[in-house]
Amino acid sequence: MADVGEVEVGLDSKIEEVKNWLKSEGYDKYKEARRLTEEEAKNDPESEPYKSKYAARDIWIELKEKLETFQSEDEECSEFTKLLLASLNYQLGLNYLETQEPGLGEKCLQQCLASLRKDDNLEVKSASLILHSLNQLGILWSQRGEEEKSLEFFQDGEKFYHRFKKDVGGSPYSIHELFNADENSLSDLDRVKEFEAAFTHTLYYLAQVHGALGDSKKSGTYCHTTLQRQLETKQYDPLDWSLNCATLSQYYITCDNYVMARHCLACSSVVLAEAEEKYTHESVREDDGELERQRKERFPRTRADISRCWAKYCLNLIKEGKEMKEKEMDDRRMERENENDTEENNEGEASTTDRVQEREEEVEEEEDDEENKNPLRFTSLEVTCYEQSVPHHAIKNFNEARTIFREGQKWLNQSKDYYLLDGHVSDFVQIQQDLSQFYKLLAFFEQEKDRKCKMHKRRVDLLSEVLCELNPQHYLQICRQLMFEIAEAYSEMVDLKIAILAETEQQPPTVHAVKKINHLINQAIKFFQTFIDSMKQKGALPETYDDDIVRPALVSHFCIARLFSKFVGLETRAKLENLKKSVDLYNYIVSYCDNHPDMPKESFEDELQISRDMAALLPIKMSKIMASSS
Repeated sequence: MADVGEVEVGLDSKIEEVKNWLKSEGYDKYKEARRLTEEEAKNDPESEPYKSKYAARDIWIELKEKLETFQSEDEECSEFTKLLLASLNYQLGLNYLETQEPGLGEKCLQQCLASLRKDDNLEVKSASLILHSLNQLGILWSQRGEEEKSLEFFQDGEKFYHRFKKDVGGSPYSIHELFNADENSLSDLDRVKEFEAAFTHTLYYLAQVHGALGDSKKSGTYCHTTLQRQLETKQYDPLDWSLNCATLSQYYITCDNYVMARHCLACSSVVLAEAEEKYTHESVREDDGELERQRKERFPRTRADISRCWAKYCLNLIKEGKEMKEKEMDDRRMERENENDTEENNEGEASTTDRVQEREEEVEEEEDDEENKNPLRFTSLEVTCYEQSVPHHAIKNFNEARTIFREGQKWLNQSKDYYLLDGHVSDFVQIQQDLSQFYKLLAFFEQEKDRKCKMHKRRVDLLSEVLCELNPQHYLQICRQLMFEIAEAYSEMVDLKIAILAETEQQPPTVHAVKKINHLINQAIKFFQTFIDSMKQKGALPETYDDDIVRPALVSHFCIARLFSKFVGLETRAKLENLKKSVDLYNYIVSYCDNHPDMPKESFEDELQISRDMAALLPIKMSKIMASSS
């Protein structure tokens, strides 16, 4: 039996042998593999995009095979080589993922985790490797579309981080440090920074996966925590941070939390300004490769996207005000209808106006308190100038709506510096549609009908200008959207002009007024009909519309039917012809809905009932007209 001292000497020599090998060639080869991966790979030709990474892989494999020869039954030596092998398995796993070999990548990452978590031990040398491996596996499963599986890995990483911080603490080794010579070891501060950065990525991915799974609340919470950690540690890319913060504002808008939505947008603009100070404009050249083009366009694209987020904030703020105003009007109408109720019942009730005003004051007080006390604010950023540019409460009148309108218009026009029609068709059209919606919402708050008409005319001009530039064969869905919205705008103008005519005491109406109204009706019919014709196949409408188009298709028929009955100053014959066209369209709607009983009722229920009524009443009206004219 060997002497204990001899055994200890033998074990020490085994560990020393591994360390000597690392010093003589292991460290240098590992360093070369990193250089190939992180530097040379950027210059690989398009014909061999993974040339350097394949070369790095060969080195990782060579190192792994050599290490396996040092495997020993000794626990201390085995633990040492196990850590080194786990580090190589992680690098190999990452290499396979980056070269589009996910199956092998997953296998290596799982091997790394299995060896490090075999005894459920927590220690500073393996903590970063474990967290990074869990992150990579989570990303892998997310890319496969398996969000639930992906979530498990990220949640595992989150639990591991908190457990390590609670039970061990300290400064975990970096993922490369095991293959660094002692003189190249990182400081405790640098180790902590890398570990915390890895966990920040875990939180970022948790935000993305929860969002993909439809849990916007958890997604927003994790996104905010990620941004806060990045600010605190100063480990962030200003463009990425500002865009992510602007995107977070859109989540708060869906929660009607305009205080935090505005705050996130303001913070986004402040950090973007930080990036702008270092930005140097470089024109995109025709011979630029895709990566070079993306690099040059990164700042202007980010600025445009943040501008659009600001515009969405303004748009939603006016929409919120419109909805509140409509609710107030409905309440007042109901109050008038119930004004004959007993005085006894009314004594204890405040008027609708009082109730609305009280509620508005309560909401403003709540929002002010939230603004002052909200713990989620990024307090390290000075954002007052941006926050003061727009309010955070729902719009109540035209002056407030006009202020928001001008801000939203400014942001959208700024976004068009990057999103031009040439090269960004879908984005440019969406921007024009948002501008159209701003005019539509502003018109709601405007009292003068003539001014309302001008706002809807501006909508027509904005959208028609784009429609004329597009080929329906290539952009059919976009063209349909534009046709329908232009037709709606013309219809709004028709109703306004008829209302103006009804308010005037001049009888009969002037030739100009009649001509104007009938022209607008013809334009509305034209664009609704163009929309309908775009759905024809071999000259005929489909027997069954697709689910996403059935309502717009039927609404177009319904609107044309109504428009035919609105022509002004027509002779009896023309009037009867138009009423006949209306009846035919109403009958078409009724017939389609009766022949498609499986169509969701709520998709067209109100219009269908009106169509049934009008299909029955208009023939009676036509008979009376014919009788009176004979």
